[in-house]
Amino acid sequence: MGTEHLEVVFFGTDKGEVTIRDIKMQQNFARSMSLADAMNPDNLLCYEMNGATLPAPNGFPLRLITPGWYGIANVKWLEGHRGSRHPLHEPADGPRLCHHPGGGA
Repeated sequence: MGTEHLEVVFFGTDKGEVTIRDIKMQQNFARSMSLADAMNPDNLLCYEMNGATLPAPNGFPLRLITPGWYGIANVKWLEGHRGSRHPLHEPADGPRLCHHPGGGA
């Protein structure tokens, strides 16, 4: 990913129906963060829990754990990521899902 990408968008396999301009469509759960935040060494890509394979309800095969984000905001069932020049704005996004003790983005 080059420096022209300012955000990293993480996609899960879970999806739901959204309505945009009176059109209903399926959309995968996704979250974005700045490239600087994505490179934080405290982020975890989890594939195990307590020494065993991560259970499906907890996000198997891979779950993104981002310190400072509430659990519901972390992407479960992670299937991929991509760079973007703009933050992803989802209907569920908002300050209530992210908590940044001591500051943060």
